[in-house]
Amino acid sequence: MSETNLQERLQAHLSDVQTNPSTTLDERLFKEAEVFLATQLYNQPAALLDLITALSALLPSLQQDPSPVISLLGKLVDPFSFSDVLQLDPPVDFVAGLNVSAVSFNLLVLQLLSKASQSSKDAAVLANMPAVLHALVSLLLCTPEMGVADKAMKVLVELLRADREEANVAVHGVGFDSVPKAGGQGLLWRRVFGDKDVYGILFSACDLSTGGLSKREKTVAQARLLALLPRIGQLDWNYLLRSHHAEIEHEHGLAAGEGLLDFASHCMVDIKDDVLVHMNLLQFFADLLTLVYDPVTSPSLSYLKSKKLHSAAMSYWLNPDDPKHDPIDLKFLYSASAHYIATYASTYPQDFLQSSESEQIVKRLSQSLDISANQWAHGQSPKHDLNILASLPRLSLLPQRSRGTGKQSSPLLLIPSKITNADALTALSIILHSPSRGKIEELTYGTNGFKPASLSNSTTEANDTNASAIYALWTSYLHYHDSFYADLLTHADTLAFPDRALAAINLIFAIASSQYSPLPDDTSAESTTTPPIPTTTATTTLSDHSIPSHQASSSTSPIPTIPTATQLATLLSLPPASLLPPINAHSPVLSPSARSTLLPWLLRPPKSFAHLVGGRGDAESAAYRAAMARWELVLLVKRKVEVYMEDRGGSNGGQKEDLSWMQEALEGRVRDGIWGRDGAGGEVGGRVATLQL
Repeated sequence: MSETNLQERLQAHLSDVQTNPSTTLDERLFKEAEVFLATQLYNQPAALLDLITALSALLPSLQQDPSPVISLLGKLVDPFSFSDVLQLDPPVDFVAGLNVSAVSFNLLVLQLLSKASQSSKDAAVLANMPAVLHALVSLLLCTPEMGVADKAMKVLVELLRADREEANVAVHGVGFDSVPKAGGQGLLWRRVFGDKDVYGILFSACDLSTGGLSKREKTVAQARLLALLPRIGQLDWNYLLRSHHAEIEHEHGLAAGEGLLDFASHCMVDIKDDVLVHMNLLQFFADLLTLVYDPVTSPSLSYLKSKKLHSAAMSYWLNPDDPKHDPIDLKFLYSASAHYIATYASTYPQDFLQSSESEQIVKRLSQSLDISANQWAHGQSPKHDLNILASLPRLSLLPQRSRGTGKQSSPLLLIPSKITNADALTALSIILHSPSRGKIEELTYGTNGFKPASLSNSTTEANDTNASAIYALWTSYLHYHDSFYADLLTHADTLAFPDRALAAINLIFAIASSQYSPLPDDTSAESTTTPPIPTTTATTTLSDHSIPSHQASSSTSPIPTIPTATQLATLLSLPPASLLPPINAHSPVLSPSARSTLLPWLLRPPKSFAHLVGGRGDAESAAYRAAMARWELVLLVKRKVEVYMEDRGGSNGGQKEDLSWMQEALEGRVRDGIWGRDGAGGEVGGRVATLQL
């Protein structure tokens, strides 16, 4: 089909519909034009404008679903700049296109508005169109269409980002995103926050005491505002904090000097009346911690503490028996509160370690995770508690006699390795992983989603401290779970429970890819001084280990330190010599105790169920996924042995064990391929049958 023929057919069809608006649109023709014609017309400006004009003229009189026309228009205007859009004839009616009732047109008009974010000059032009910005904010808060609301929020945030002023201009406050200020004039910011109509709708659409919208619609608007404000705060925190129109703010219950952030945080939501919005509010607090992040000033954390919102957000998990909590609401708020605590502990580990709540949280975890074996295996998984556990700074999990003896000395020790579930194994894989450094740091594991975190943004000293803390945890865990590796291999081979099998292989991989650091000895300076605060393996790293002045208080707790080898050995009733790092810390799985269990399993071909429908080649098959995860583990251990043998040839080579036999065995396993020389279990016929499928 030639371009000319397609264009002529489309123009003829548009003429027919224009003459008789009830004519059915030829959706196939529009789709063909969208795929084949649109890009070809990009080099023909006159023809492109003619087609856009014809389509635009058709829309007002159309008596049927305009989606095919709108979709083609969106494709045709894709290469246009915002200035080009403003010059279209007839002009684009942005306000009408952003009307909540004009659902079919909303996405197209949002696409056109988004073009203004590509230039600070275009954003400034849009700032002089107050009715359009009012319509944009109204659409964001009030549309019933989730996709439209998400697009409107993205457009507004990108417009504000494009109009950010230079860093030396005093009008704006501090931004916390990684994108430098764009050199805009701040006109769009002044329009959104300085125009009473635009600023006012942020309050009126969300305030339950005002009219205009139903309670359900206001609940939706509240959720949208709670999702929007952290993104604006990331760009300019002070714009949310300060007052812009005292009369509007006072009308909606705010005191003098309070701003939009105060309205959303503690005036807008009736937490006793709507538990779902209360959950959104707790998520909002967590978003503030992560998006408005600074390790020294921590503005969002300071704000939440000053308003007593920080302790309130934690209380639903930390003090579930508080009579102030509604038991029914608590079922929903427990998980949201746990998420907030996990976000706080992982984002601000230093503040957590010195907080008065840190030991309370650890003790509360010990209570939550001290459950029966039957509940671990068959009951509801304590996934929210495990999420907190995996997010805590590793120092806070070190065993302490003040908490009790045995497994009670740390909540980590209460996680079983034998009778367990996938969530527990996943939590262990996060907690016990210490990223390797040097020759094997590029190794990752993606089959089941586990990717060792990088500590490249933190100091070497903090990395070593973190690795020492994790080594102490790993040693302590092995002491109380001496069948650890055997348990994991049993889970890995039990493909009837695929999630648990993959989580077990994940955990082995996490430990195999770790590189621990030794514990300080009794004569080390580290044993008498407070070490740098280690971060968790899954979160942002603090670059400054000093305590911000605004966080210091009489209620802070002493920060725990890394125990010496003798101290940990005494706690575990072990000889100190047993706590030396395994084989120069290349990998914990190269220690004699680990490899005696793990190596035979790695050298065996994986289990297969080739006789089942789909067989080994089915990517959704549990056997296939487990075999691929196991294969990546074989490659990792082989690489670990190779690095060890390369280093063995150095100046200290005589002190290291010769593992050439292990290297040769793993090389042979790799040569045999994923399924072994004869296919898994010698099922040659089954393997051929699977390939034929």
